[in-house]
Amino acid sequence: MMLYLIETYFEPELAILVCEQLIKSSARSQTDHQRASQAEKLKLHHPKMVKALALMADNIEIPLATSDLADHLAISVRHLERLFLQYLACSPSAYYVQMRVEHARYLLSDSGLSIADIALACGFSSTAHFSRRYRALYGTTASQYRSGIQ
Repeated sequence: MMLYLIETYFEPELAILVCEQLIKSSARSQTDHQRASQAEKLKLHHPKMVKALALMADNIEIPLATSDLADHLAISVRHLERLFLQYLACSPSAYYVQMRVEHARYLLSDSGLSIADIALACGFSSTAHFSRRYRALYGTTASQYRSGIQ
């Protein structure tokens, strides 16, 4: 009932986030995912987009180039860019950076890793690059965020 109310009075994405935090009543099978996939969160069903987002999620630490993503999907880079513009209103590389920064935010709150280690774990070549991207997305620094949740 609470999830219905959250979805109705706020937004479906918030209800999904709350769902992810709730304890499941039974153990997951080996094939169950702990968290909803990016495609599920975004309610995407286009097979190439689903596969692209899964590839991105599976390659956070060592990000794939847009051309490599297109090769894995057996489509041109231009076609991949058009799909991302159509479904997500951004380029594949911009979405990939956002995904990596969001993963970093998760690690900031749920791990004891240093910010430098988190930056590397999320595919950023330097802490400075990570910090710029983090601030651009969230309007605060990673260290400010971490100090605010402790």
